[in-house]
Amino acid sequence: MSMRDRDLGSALRTYRIRARINQHDLARIVGVSQSQISRWESGRDSPRAANAETIRALVFGRTDPQLVALIHLVETTSAAMALYDEEHRLIVASRNLSHPGGPFQQWGWLFDPGANPAFGPIHRRYRAILADPEGTVGLRVRVPFRVGDEPWCAEARQTIHVVGGAGVALAEIAFLPDPHPATSEPSLERVVPGADAARALRRQGAAGPLLGG
Repeated sequence: MSMRDRDLGSALRTYRIRARINQHDLARIVGVSQSQISRWESGRDSPRAANAETIRALVFGRTDPQLVALIHLVETTSAAMALYDEEHRLIVASRNLSHPGGPFQQWGWLFDPGANPAFGPIHRRYRAILADPEGTVGLRVRVPFRVGDEPWCAEARQTIHVVGGAGVALAEIAFLPDPHPATSEPSLERVVPGADAARALRRQGAAGPLLGG
């Protein structure tokens, strides 16, 4: 099972709990058995393509045309890209990140505050910015880690889009050796409008347009 399938099951569970819907009622909405909902949420099974579309529509408002376009971009790109919602839940990741044995399977936990407590403060800042961007058009997130004795860094260069009144972040992600680490703590930098904003995003290599619709 891919990291993308597991994250979709986790997002479904989070949505169901927040919406106060039990698995039986959710199964009726989606058109499957209660046991199937349980298997998706636990990561024991992967939703088929049609069911995955239904889950995304339910959890992320999948029918919004701009979100559809962003998901399609990530699903079809050859770049290392991911799309996150305003809670920093993964909506979709490109194949070269989420394939079995790929970077997300090895190091995706770095962006999960549950698995990586050091990411907690960055996660809270991300959610606050996406809830009220205040002119922020891009983010640069860096998470230092080690591979054996070698310092590495996970870097996510993000652009913010507004979809249906909520923020989402389109991220280009790299996991690279960091021979000259500046800090051992995760960091988040904002890019705001101004004369240097476009140049800063290009320098960081961020994917996509500066602003969503």
